[in-house]
Amino acid sequence: MRSPIRIPNRKAVAVAVVALLLVGAVSVAWARSGGSFGGGFKSSSRSSSSSFRSSSSSSSSRSFGSSSSRSWGSSSSSAPSYGGTRYVPVPVPTPGSTYYFGAPRPYRSYTSWHHHSSGGSVVGAIVSLIVVGIIFFVIVAIIVAVVRARRRSTEAGGDGGGYVPQPTHEKCDVWLLQFGVQMQARDVQDALEALAARTDADSEDSLSYALRELAHNLQGKLEHVEYAAVRGTEKMPMAKAEDQFQLWSSNERAKFNREVIRGDSSGVRRQQKEWKTDGIRDEDGQLAVAEFFVVSVVLAVRGKQFARQIHGTAELTALLEELATVTGQQLVALEVVWSPAARSDAMSREDMEGRYPELAPV
Repeated sequence: MRSPIRIPNRKAVAVAVVALLLVGAVSVAWARSGGSFGGGFKSSSRSSSSSFRSSSSSSSSRSFGSSSSRSWGSSSSSAPSYGGTRYVPVPVPTPGSTYYFGAPRPYRSYTSWHHHSSGGSVVGAIVSLIVVGIIFFVIVAIIVAVVRARRRSTEAGGDGGGYVPQPTHEKCDVWLLQFGVQMQARDVQDALEALAARTDADSEDSLSYALRELAHNLQGKLEHVEYAAVRGTEKMPMAKAEDQFQLWSSNERAKFNREVIRGDSSGVRRQQKEWKTDGIRDEDGQLAVAEFFVVSVVLAVRGKQFARQIHGTAELTALLEELATVTGQQLVALEVVWSPAARSDAMSREDMEGRYPELAPV
């Protein structure tokens, strides 16, 4: 006899349904929108060493090769060439012999030549050597002048595509600064969007100005900055610093799937800013409370250090003041990311703490 099928308790079913709904709500309640802008590392050492070598060697070979071939070609077309340098034999008189330069002279017997040139052959050879020496030094001076002029032109950006060689031993620090800001300071979001639209990503001065404006905006809303976090590297070669910079920047931009505004060297791109909401649900249709937004600043700088621990308002104030003093000469690269960016999007305290676990209360 089969055992009777048990019907689950209605209360247990209801609890299970509510739990599933809560899990679904938590899984999709992350902030879906964000904004970002930045630029830098236009001439990183990843390619600077190879570019510098190729630029220098190519310009040198072009200078020496073209000049020497044109100059020496008229004197000796058969002179051997080794490693791009053309060697020309210089005649040296020996007893009982001489060399002639220019058009060939008619043949004379040895007796006749010896009789007429025994006194003047030595003088003629000396004069010829002096002339050849003068010509040689003039050509060398011209080559040196051409090479120096081309190097000055390359360093000034007039040749070689505007490339300016960078020292391969240069190093910098990479920092990740994050701030959890209460939604009452929403005008900081508006300021960030305006900065993204007008910042020139190819100018270190423009990027440093944007960084300074961001620091000033956060200083003006200091009472609403409730969380902060600082991470930094030791001095790194430019190639490794660029890798670290790109890693942190990509990680921050990967925390949302709709970028409201993006400003970089390609220009400014915008998406639909607002989605329809009823003021209680976010743009995913989930119940949410707009409590916080997070501003992340990734920057590579030379000769600048920041406090690695923020324990209170005093340390936060000092950090923002130091951030506002970064100059264009010190700034190598900057990326500013914030989320959420759309007013139809929301992020609760629990969402923020789950997505940004490194943030700590100030």
